[in-house]
Amino acid sequence: MSKKIISIVGLGYIGLPTSILVSSAGYEVNGFDMNPSVIESLSNGRVHLTEPNLQQYFEKAIATKKLSFKNNIEPADIYFICVPTPLKKENNMLPSPDISFVEEAASSISSIIKEGDLVILESTSPIGTTEKLDLIFNGKNKPRKIKIAYCPERVLPGNIMNEITNNDRIIGGIDKDSQIAANDFYKTLVKGNILNTDSRTAEFCKLIENSYRDLNIAFSNEISMFCEENNINALESIEIANKHPRVNILNPGPGVGGHCIPIDPWFLVALDNENTSLIRHAREINEKKIMWCIEKIQREYESSNQSKVILLGMSYKPDSDDFRESPSIEIARELSERSVDVEIFDPNITDETFMGFNALSKETLLKEEGLFVTLVNHSSFREAPLIDHIMTKNVIDFCGLLKG
Repeated sequence: MSKKIISIVGLGYIGLPTSILVSSAGYEVNGFDMNPSVIESLSNGRVHLTEPNLQQYFEKAIATKKLSFKNNIEPADIYFICVPTPLKKENNMLPSPDISFVEEAASSISSIIKEGDLVILESTSPIGTTEKLDLIFNGKNKPRKIKIAYCPERVLPGNIMNEITNNDRIIGGIDKDSQIAANDFYKTLVKGNILNTDSRTAEFCKLIENSYRDLNIAFSNEISMFCEENNINALESIEIANKHPRVNILNPGPGVGGHCIPIDPWFLVALDNENTSLIRHAREINEKKIMWCIEKIQREYESSNQSKVILLGMSYKPDSDDFRESPSIEIARELSERSVDVEIFDPNITDETFMGFNALSKETLLKEEGLFVTLVNHSSFREAPLIDHIMTKNVIDFCGLLKG
């Protein structure tokens, strides 16, 4: 198995860590990405992603001389597809999954793939995507020659290399031979348990994992809006309720961000709108919470006679520099469009401008006056002198920073 050559298509937050993992296990790995600047950066020894310790893992993998990056997809024995599967919105319709990047990757591989090769799809995909790859590689009503399996990523940004190695993995093959081949391969890579099933079940499991999390967040966000309207302390109520041995309510926030949780539930709704009403409603509550926060900020801004709004925390979760689908960015943009003077601060932003906004340094922030809005509970926000400065200001606290 160690003599097999691996090609990985897509070198983002999943593809690059996967290439590091696979090459570190002794395989010869060729990485490809549609963005030439990604290939250039990696070929020059620089990781293009913001992920703790990823550069160090990358340098160790490069030192093995098993990992290289190409401008084309190289022929291999095993192919990984790790490309984006974004949402698309058309004519005021509900969001639906866009698998064009997966299809393009598969079409590119089909011109060089050979009988007996294994294709592994790791991109989060709507149910039935792996079967579509079967048609691309094997055709309709033909003997199956290419093995294909779906193995969704299950990692947490900020801890990717640890989780990609130690988490349990789901493997869904299009047939028994595909499942066995993928199972044998992953056994050489990961320490977690391998959970074998068919491809449709594997695709479904990935989507319901993140939909479950979205539902739980929606419950806490709905509680927070209810409490605001009925003069109840939401955080205190949740803390007390959680003393029940079988209750574990999450703390609310300004919405839901990241590349998975705000997106994956729509994949299920798009497939079966009739039987996903709860999933859809949870998604709508979490999107509503963003607008609810915007309205609350604007009301306070207009009534407080403050000259500006200062948003604290722009990443989508605490102690992270991942800004994908962040509610904070949507809040900043909407307030700016409403002619509110917006400044931002996040400890992971070093440029003076960020997405068109004036990004404050910590030193400047400590001199600023305005309406302060806490959106992300970064641990550094709780350190002096920053927390002391915030406590003296007019503050809207959406993330529990000032709790207690």
